[in-house]
Amino acid sequence: MINFLKQNLLILVLAHLVRLLVILAKPNRKLNAICGTPNYMAPELISRKEYSGYSVDIWAFGVVMYAMAEGKHPFKADSLS
Repeated sequence: MINFLKQNLLILVLAHLVRLLVILAKPNRKLNAICGTPNYMAPELISRKEYSGYSVDIWAFGVVMYAMAEGKHPFKADSLS
């Protein structure tokens, strides 16, 4: 029961984080810095294209949610090459 409560609390915190990102995001601003952990990187980061910070954050959030639900990452990525 305790683990279930911890998971629900984590999901609630992450949901509020997404709401904060929506409020603070500047959707028309394109970024080009390549940063982050390869397992969580959106395809546009890996292909080194300009991207919206909000979109790649939502991608990373989806990866976190998948990892929490399945206990493993959806993609294996040791490096960017």
